[in-house]
Amino acid sequence: MGESPRWAILVSALIFGLIHMNPAQILFAFLFGIILGELYYRTGSLLPSIILHFINNTLSLILMNVFEEKDTLTDILGNTTAVHVWGMTGIAIFCLTFLLFKKEVKPVQWVVEATEPVPAEETNPQN
Repeated sequence: MGESPRWAILVSALIFGLIHMNPAQILFAFLFGIILGELYYRTGSLLPSIILHFINNTLSLILMNVFEEKDTLTDILGNTTAVHVWGMTGIAIFCLTFLLFKKEVKPVQWVVEATEPVPAEETNPQN
């Protein structure tokens, strides 16, 4: 269990969620951390995860500035029913995307090349 890439993604996502230190953001940051971890695992590159994180933070800043007089989603959407509907829609989209992404893309196969140790006399020649 401890050596599984999925386990590492979950632990990293949990740390990502907790490091935000805002109880209102922990669940979203945890789920987003899973997406970022999966993206890295499947592509073998940090760049897509960095770009997605940048886009997410940029959208958050834009929304904060557009709705600066609003404090909660209820203020923005008008009532709690709309918040719940949008929340459930977001969770459904997350789950469907995750399932489709899992079926369509095969994870990167990590290959570790074995290298022969260099003898000591080659690394530190005596004069």
